[in-house]
Parts: sequence; C-alpha cells; structure tokens
Amino acid sequence: MRVNLGLVLGCVLAICLSTAANAEDDPRLAELLQPVIAAHQGTVSVAVKHLKTGATFAHRADDPMSTASLIKFPVMIAGYQQAADGTLDLAKP
Repeated sequence: MRVNLGLVLGCVLAICLSTAANAEDDPRLAELLQPVIAAHQGTVSVAVKHLKTGATFAHRADDPMSTASLIKFPVMIAGYQQAADGTLDLAKP
C-alpha cells in the first residue's frame, strides 16, 4: 500500500509544482512522474490535470485498471488519518 500511496502523493506534488499555461502534456510533469512510474513494480496508469493552469500528464490513461476505483478508499483513509494527526489540513486546497 505504501507504494501506491507514494505514487498518488507524488502525482499531487507534481500537480502543485506545475505552472504551465496550456492543456497539452507538460514536460515538467513528465520529468517528475516518469521516474516514480518506472520505479513502481507493477502496472501504472496515471492522468493528472492542474485545474488552475490546465497542465496535464497522461501515462496509459485510457488503459482499464481493475483496482483504480478501489485505491480511492485507502487514500481517503490515509488523508483522514493525517487530518486526525494534525499533519494535513483538509480546509486547505
């Protein structure tokens, strides 16, 4: 589970760091995310979009992933645990 959560957190970090102004795949996002994807010992499918800038990154984004919806639950639990521990403020975007 730690690897999956790390991948999700890496994606979130990459989105926050991106400042591109167009909606095409952002090479900076690719530079940040490709090493994380390559290090993962499994199949990875990622699609991210920075809502303010429109910067995007997609890696096998259209490939069906049987557990893609299931990952939301443990990520939510980890988020609530961090909020309870005081390390995450759910009121901040």
